[in-house]
Amino acid sequence: MSSVRVEKILLDPKKSLQLRALSHDIRLTLLYLIFREGPIKPSEIQEYIDIPSNKLAYHLGVLKDAGLVINRYVKRSKEGYSEYSCTDDAKRYLAALGVKAKLKKP
Repeated sequence: MSSVRVEKILLDPKKSLQLRALSHDIRLTLLYLIFREGPIKPSEIQEYIDIPSNKLAYHLGVLKDAGLVINRYVKRSKEGYSEYSCTDDAKRYLAALGVKAKLKKP
């Protein structure tokens, strides 16, 4: 019987964190939505997905920590809001999954 040597595949820790973040259905759905509609506010996300705000904040935080989305604070007069958009890494993962490029707005 021949022996097969199995070597451990070493991933870049950043890539490993990103793959872990993408392994949850809600986060993958969020990433797709942010890609298609972004930049997008959390309140607008909730118009598409029925998710409590605390869970939404958690999943957006996981995507942000993994470097798949960026959060930008927009200040308007006395108030402001956060909006999320995809990073280039997120766009590459989505492309690998067969998601078509975002159409440019006229």
